[in-house]
Amino acid sequence: MALPPQPSDSLVTFRVEDLLLGLDLEAVVRIERAAAVTPLNGAPPCLMGVLNHHGRILPVLDLRRRLGLPTRPLAPSDQFLLVRCGLRTVVVPIDRVEGLVSPAPLTSPEEALGIPLEGLGLMPSENGITMIQDPDLLLNPVEDAAFESALAGSQPSGSEFPA
Repeated sequence: MALPPQPSDSLVTFRVEDLLLGLDLEAVVRIERAAAVTPLNGAPPCLMGVLNHHGRILPVLDLRRRLGLPTRPLAPSDQFLLVRCGLRTVVVPIDRVEGLVSPAPLTSPEEALGIPLEGLGLMPSENGITMIQDPDLLLNPVEDAAFESALAGSQPSGSEFPA
């Protein structure tokens, strides 16, 4: 099982439920307040829908579903991480940002827990264990293609999503 690449200089750590997660700071484009998400018919189950971000239509990843957590509606206190995932920017709803930390060596979930999880590494931290996600694997190629197909089928030629 492949670990995510060793993060550069800093990790952005954040909470989803009781889980402490991290992403390489270089992959995080920005952090914003949560906003309304537009459902997208035909989108893969890992997506909540789309967000119009300054004229760009971005997929919104349902990280709770991806992690096997109960889903819930977005709350006004939630935040969005805009994350570079390959050539695409993906919106990741989170409960809150915790801060920046220096990366430590990663252990694979398979080695530590006997559970193979692609693109995920475990890092010891003062708060226990931080799960580090490979940002390039937030959307796999099949999910990305399904998103493109759903997006193409959702609007008549020449129309735009509302802002």
